[in-house]
Amino acid sequence: MFGFILALNASGWGIYILVIMPHHFDYRGEGGPGLGVGLGVAVTAWFLGFRHAFDTDHISCIDNTTAS
Repeated sequence: MFGFILALNASGWGIYILVIMPHHFDYRGEGGPGLGVGLGVAVTAWFLGFRHAFDTDHISCIDNTTAS
């Protein structure tokens, strides 16, 4: 399970860096490439999603589903 989650994260970040970022965060003429802005937004979104996964409603749903 851990390997699968790690693979999903790696593929998601790989798609973001190789496909999304070069086309949507291009700030040429505004002080250089938008690596800091685009990457900062992505990291913030990842951490907010990670935090949301451990909200009490998610944990209680998993507990209720797996309880015997």
